[in-house]
Amino acid sequence: MGSGNRKQVWHQLAVMYQGLLFLGGHVVDHDLAAGGDCGQRSRAAADQTAARAHAPALLRRDAWRRDADTALPKLRPEA
Repeated sequence: MGSGNRKQVWHQLAVMYQGLLFLGGHVVDHDLAAGGDCGQRSRAAADQTAARAHAPALLRRDAWRRDADTALPKLRPEA
């Protein structure tokens, strides 16, 4: 909120409060309003984010292994 005299601070608080009143229920997480588990949702969101980040890494690793398999000769003793 920045520094200033008391009147400015109270004015800024009033403006923020009016903004919250204007928004009303538009910024409500319906799961939380219904009593949903916030921790469970955040863990699920984190798992989804990790899966999206991990998928390209798995593709790169598999491509690298495929390239390594085709580029290197097989080191098996002839039977």
